[in-house]
Amino acid sequence: MSEVYLPLRASKFTLSHIWRTNVQTSLNGTEKRSSLFSWPRVKISMEMPCGIYKAQAWMRRNFYAHVDDTWGLPLWCDLSTLTSTATGSTIPCDTTGRHFYESRECMVINKLISNWDDYEICTISGVAENAITISGALGKSWAAGNFVVPVYDFRTNFKGSINRQVQEYDTISMEGVESFESARAFDYTAPASGTVTYRDKELFVYKPNSPKEETWSRSATLQQYLGKGFKHSYYSDTERKHEYSFLLGAEEVPEVLDFFDRHKGRYSTFWFPTWNKDIKPAQAINSSDTAIYIQDIDYDISWFLNDTIGRHIYIQFPDGSYVCRRIINATSSTIILNGTVGTSVSLANLSKMHISFLELGRFDQDEIELEYIQGRRIAQTTLYFHGLINEVDDYVPPPVSITVYPAASGDDGYYYSAWNNNFADLLLGDFGGYNGYVFLRFPNVTVPQGATISEAYITFTAYSNKTGTPVLTKIYFNDSDNATAPTDWTTQQAKVKTTAVVDWDINIAWANDSEYDTDDLSDVIQEVVDRPGWVSGNAMMALIQDDGSADGVYKNASSYDYSSAAEKAELHITYSAE
Repeated sequence: MSEVYLPLRASKFTLSHIWRTNVQTSLNGTEKRSSLFSWPRVKISMEMPCGIYKAQAWMRRNFYAHVDDTWGLPLWCDLSTLTSTATGSTIPCDTTGRHFYESRECMVINKLISNWDDYEICTISGVAENAITISGALGKSWAAGNFVVPVYDFRTNFKGSINRQVQEYDTISMEGVESFESARAFDYTAPASGTVTYRDKELFVYKPNSPKEETWSRSATLQQYLGKGFKHSYYSDTERKHEYSFLLGAEEVPEVLDFFDRHKGRYSTFWFPTWNKDIKPAQAINSSDTAIYIQDIDYDISWFLNDTIGRHIYIQFPDGSYVCRRIINATSSTIILNGTVGTSVSLANLSKMHISFLELGRFDQDEIELEYIQGRRIAQTTLYFHGLINEVDDYVPPPVSITVYPAASGDDGYYYSAWNNNFADLLLGDFGGYNGYVFLRFPNVTVPQGATISEAYITFTAYSNKTGTPVLTKIYFNDSDNATAPTDWTTQQAKVKTTAVVDWDINIAWANDSEYDTDDLSDVIQEVVDRPGWVSGNAMMALIQDDGSADGVYKNASSYDYSSAAEKAELHITYSAE
């Protein structure tokens, strides 16, 4: 509890959240950070115009008696209005985005400035979106339309000022920092993230009024003797710092405060756009494009080889929507993205696009200060960002698993003494002295180009009981961007095989209708999806051939043509892609 509570209304109000971060920087710029606060300390400054003699006298009296004591100061930026009569232990009001927290205090106050000293101080026991519950009960009923505002305990700067420019009209100024002297019952919970993420880190996408300042620096030493010298730096890249000004709306103010608090000031990292037009497109864009033609800025020489800046971009479309992408290849006039653009943009609208580099960084401040516009929950602020060098982007794409099948009778078949693609079974091994050659085409394989394959195998269902072992086979895939099924033995023989191959030796008996998996085929599938022309949704084809099985030793698996394709082969792939 504070020694004195201040009920006078503020006309100018500034609120800050303060963290403390210890940052240790190594010779090469790598940082180690530790947070020294467990919740943000609140600081305020305010001006209160006052033409009421009783209030002026009250302020002078309390400045004299309590200027160095703790004050209960309202956070006027979070003023809320009673939506219905407040009585008992319930205060009905909108708490969204305001500093109402359990175990802290609030003030219910008369809406009329002339009744400035008509108020109650309450301790909050619960907060809902549309009501506050207090410990105990209100001393009286409060009609709808009166005000409720959060109250924090502040230690002032041991100085209050009263400025009089007009006879009997004062402007009272106060500053205070949240009091931490006594044991606190307040339990702080970091705000839940409602922000979009990119590569498992939050993305700061609040657009500034305009970039104010960028600075570029590299820690280096210049050693000279009699005019000759050399430069030396442990830094692998140049540090970038950005300063932006923002005008935040009523909904954005609590969102930005929450974002700042989740990252504890300078403590943790996130992605942010530079908000420069770092890249300008030169041709119309289709939503399915993975390449953007750009105006020549020597991107492939200046930026693509840099792992710190320029490899990730923020693309804002004319309608305000946006995507983030990683650049995986580039020329002087083209950038290749790790995914489709997703939105078409005509040539006439290219100037309305905004493509900025995305930087992995942190705030370069432990204090965020919001200056509120008079009488409104709108605030202006300046934020500082620090793009980090040698910061590990430890994003691991989540694995995706798919299963694909032959889709038609002609998508599987085999050759041993004759070629066919419509029998009920597929022969693996040696049949009567003839080596078996099986093909299996899998259409619509939705694996992105360049994805990392972590697991792949084919599942067969036994067509009949076969006990002979071992059946020795080699499994290749067709080295093609979009495999087509052969129509005879000649076209099957002509299929180009992958360099990667898997020796699959079957050393167990097969039981009718049971399923059996091949060995892992990841390296073979990887070779196909790494082809420059591979496109997600294209077809793959397995080519399986006998590798020296003894005469008459084989297994037969159900084909697409058996039992209405109920036991057709299955290709299972698990991959990860950015």
